[in-house]
Amino acid sequence: MTTKKTCVYVVAAGAFLGGLWFVFKLGLDRTLGNSNVGLGSGTTARTGLDQDHQLNDHSSVRTDKSKLLATNESAAVESEWQHIEGLLAQPHHRPLMREVPRLSPAAEARLVSLYQRIPEITNKYHIVRILAFGGGSLGARTLMNAVTNEYSDRTLGVQEHAVLTYIPQLLGVLARHSQEAFEFLKAASCPKFWLERRLWDAGLQGGVDHLACIMAGACIKGLAVSGRPEASELNNWYRTHPDEVTLFSTSGSVICRCDGALAEAAFKNYVVRERGITTAFDVVFYDSGVYMREFGRWLQTDEGQRWYEWHGSIQSVVTHSRQSLPGSTD
Repeated sequence: MTTKKTCVYVVAAGAFLGGLWFVFKLGLDRTLGNSNVGLGSGTTARTGLDQDHQLNDHSSVRTDKSKLLATNESAAVESEWQHIEGLLAQPHHRPLMREVPRLSPAAEARLVSLYQRIPEITNKYHIVRILAFGGGSLGARTLMNAVTNEYSDRTLGVQEHAVLTYIPQLLGVLARHSQEAFEFLKAASCPKFWLERRLWDAGLQGGVDHLACIMAGACIKGLAVSGRPEASELNNWYRTHPDEVTLFSTSGSVICRCDGALAEAAFKNYVVRERGITTAFDVVFYDSGVYMREFGRWLQTDEGQRWYEWHGSIQSVVTHSRQSLPGSTD
């Protein structure tokens, strides 16, 4: 590929993209009486007493162990929460995937409770990332509710809108092991899904229709980062059936289309395949400069070139369609 063509791809990319430790020791000193006693019935009585002592002693050991295990578990949960609090206490550092452990049910529930007490999504973005990187079903349901119900009919600013439109991609991390999250992203990858819901108002040109395409595109990218084979299959199917992710006006003209999201999803899936999910989120997706450089390199691969050419052909069709409308100008 020539330098000129490479520059074209990179420039196009810019235009195209435009967000226990606990050690414990148990010492048990068991002293059983074993004094010499008289013969006959006294021996029998003493043997029975020793057996009672042994039974009581074993029961005491079991009780002590249970108490110790319970104390140890409680301490582990508290240690886990202290680690989470440490991540939340750094407002200028977005939690990295490698920093977030798989959350215990207790920690996840506690984190969701904290999430629910904070009204503004921008003030709980750290919680959102921790739930995505370490959560389970409860975290998935919390994030799904955030983009479908929690901010319905609210007027939101640019930053709040940006967080909400990124949540579906974080749901893609959960979709790697959560079928519930995966099924949600599949259903929500079509703009019509979002038109059936009452969303927030971010003051976008194009209004609800444009927001529906943005959210559908975000879900397409979320499916891609899940790394699941069926997600790639769906992305390729959309590429051959682009009308399925397109909104048309009553006159048949294109209002908005998710073709750009499909191509970007292919890139994100490529990064996850080649670099792994942790490096993808901690390095490539974390820094916009790294993201653009990696995207430019991807455009020079055979896969990237195919997607770039496809995207160009789709844009050409859309442009021609708009120019063919009555009153359109060159």
